[in-house]
Amino acid sequence: MYQPSGSTFIPGTVIGDVWEVEIALGKGGMGSVYRCHNRHAGRIKAAIKLLDPAFQFHPEAKARFLREAEILFTIEHPNVVKVSNVHLNASPPFLEMEYIEGDSLENELAGRGAVPLATALRRCRKLADALAYLHRKGIFHRDIKPDNILIREEDGEPKIVDFGLAMERGARRITQQGQQHFGTVSYCPPEWMQAETVDPIAWDCYALGVVFYEMLTGTVGFPMSRKEDPRRQVILVMTQKQTVEYLDPGPKFQPELRDLVRRMTMKERKGRLVDANEVARVIDALDPEWEATETGEAEAADGLGLIPDPTPGTVDREEAPTLYAVPPARSARRRPLALAALGLFVGATAGIAVLAALWWGYSGGPRSRDAVVRVAGIDPSWPVSIAIEDLPASRVEGSRHHFEAVPVGQVYARYAIGDGCDAMVEDLPSTCLVDSTVLRIEPGEGPASLFLEVEPPSLRPVTVAVGTAPATVALDGRTLSVQPDGDVRFEGVRPGRHSVAIRAGACEPGCVGDACGPTCAYEERELVVSVGAGALEARFPVSAPAPPVEAEPVAAVPVPVPRPSPVAAPAPAGVPARVTGAAFGAWLQSHPAWVPDQAIAEGRAEDSYLASAPERRPSGSGAAVEVPYAAAFAYCATRGGLRRIDDEPHTWSGTPLHEWRQGPGGSPMWRRFDGATSDRVRSTEAHMQTGFRCTE
Repeated sequence: MYQPSGSTFIPGTVIGDVWEVEIALGKGGMGSVYRCHNRHAGRIKAAIKLLDPAFQFHPEAKARFLREAEILFTIEHPNVVKVSNVHLNASPPFLEMEYIEGDSLENELAGRGAVPLATALRRCRKLADALAYLHRKGIFHRDIKPDNILIREEDGEPKIVDFGLAMERGARRITQQGQQHFGTVSYCPPEWMQAETVDPIAWDCYALGVVFYEMLTGTVGFPMSRKEDPRRQVILVMTQKQTVEYLDPGPKFQPELRDLVRRMTMKERKGRLVDANEVARVIDALDPEWEATETGEAEAADGLGLIPDPTPGTVDREEAPTLYAVPPARSARRRPLALAALGLFVGATAGIAVLAALWWGYSGGPRSRDAVVRVAGIDPSWPVSIAIEDLPASRVEGSRHHFEAVPVGQVYARYAIGDGCDAMVEDLPSTCLVDSTVLRIEPGEGPASLFLEVEPPSLRPVTVAVGTAPATVALDGRTLSVQPDGDVRFEGVRPGRHSVAIRAGACEPGCVGDACGPTCAYEERELVVSVGAGALEARFPVSAPAPPVEAEPVAAVPVPVPRPSPVAAPAPAGVPARVTGAAFGAWLQSHPAWVPDQAIAEGRAEDSYLASAPERRPSGSGAAVEVPYAAAFAYCATRGGLRRIDDEPHTWSGTPLHEWRQGPGGSPMWRRFDGATSDRVRSTEAHMQTGFRCTE
């Protein structure tokens, strides 16, 4: 293989005896990316990323390159660049990645300015979905910016690239010598200066908010010049981030869209939207064809003293930053006028606020007001209940809790986190995290908009002591083998009540109850994990059945007695039987979209989908379990639909303990064996103790 002496590969250079360099696509601090074609099949192209030869003997640089390879190789998402092969033993090491015919979002914004509204919404929706996918896998990019987003020419599809700064949950950070922080400063959150404590999920979501703002306005959110001293530029940009309360695309956009950008780019971590799934849900509810009315165009930018840019135009994405409350399109000549206008605006705003307060106090205005409390800082899968001044929420829509007639002024708010935890109840079980805070309801028209920043309960390691081996323990869709000492340890268990299935002895994988046979002891227990820190231990002793003893041969010839064929016990009259593993497995053969590997990769199901079934293919006459609600709903679509929440049976004995049921409007719910129901579920989750029935 021809290896040039320098770090630049000229056209015609052969990499790995297969790939021939055509052009350089980009160069970073540790390596370069080239467009190459296969020497033996010229139409096959790839983007080849090589570690700079100067770094190939640098341990930390090589470790970072290896980390990127490991991370990218596990990713399967349509909006993340795909790595097809890794060559770490080559000199220098290189990655084979899909080649995207197109340009970076950075170049597009610099050349064309703002992106049309419908296009910006579609792209941000897809990028949010990609980040949500990465975060579910415990992967954090930490360098989301327009230059790391490629736009495919044929269909405008955005692709996230460059995972050189990415990290996985629990992984050790790998830094270059003398480098303390990662990421491009313009897209780092304001708390970035304490990089060791920055939440990487919050980092990615904040950066996406800045990119979204730039797509909508064509304006660089926090410009950083490459022509001046970089240390001075870092100080200027981070100082600017401490003065800007949030970015606002302006009154020509619909209020809900402005609110989304504001929530994503808030200076204060408390109250900022840090959930990519929630970003996607909000975008889904927006109107891509919305147009401002003349009244809306004339309105001043509201909230926190932000001033709209009066002269949008072509963006110079490398001009030095100027310190505005909302960064405008580049024009250094406007700086004195803008700062003077900011001073007048702040003074006028303070005066108006005082007059408004006096008017409300004098007129004896309304003493109560409706309120909407948005919960932030917690995964939406955690159930959250809020009570304000002993008032429950009138309705809950995702992260938004609606309250009616809340007293104006400071109010006491109590919240509870966990399954079945109600903030209106005083004595809650140990599985609930309960806390309180003070909110302030300002007088005004319409519902008050408030944010409540909460932290979820800590996940706890749990050791289940069975006392025998061989045995397996299934908890929340995870099945682990018991160690020779008779214990098994589960990491990251949520506080709450969990069903545990124990199989000891010679057992068929995934068997339930009597179907496990005489050589297997099958037991179900309830595990209660309380809120707190530290490890827990649960003792569920189970004895494995003794192997059958072969009887001595008997000389007498037994007389055969005819026996009736076994018949499965029918379901109660009028109640359909549960869908069996065999029936669901046969259905999968004609519905490839719901084959577990594909459904998981496309985000329609979580990793627990048929995790215990051999090769993820269910079989047998037992109930089909570890099937997500969405797949059960699709299976029953041609069988009268999934059984509804109020349909019989309301209670039952035996396993599975839960059943997926169809709630109002097709929403996912479950009914438990004792009649309890819950809508605190995701359509993608699957559990060992949850089956389902169709109406027909």
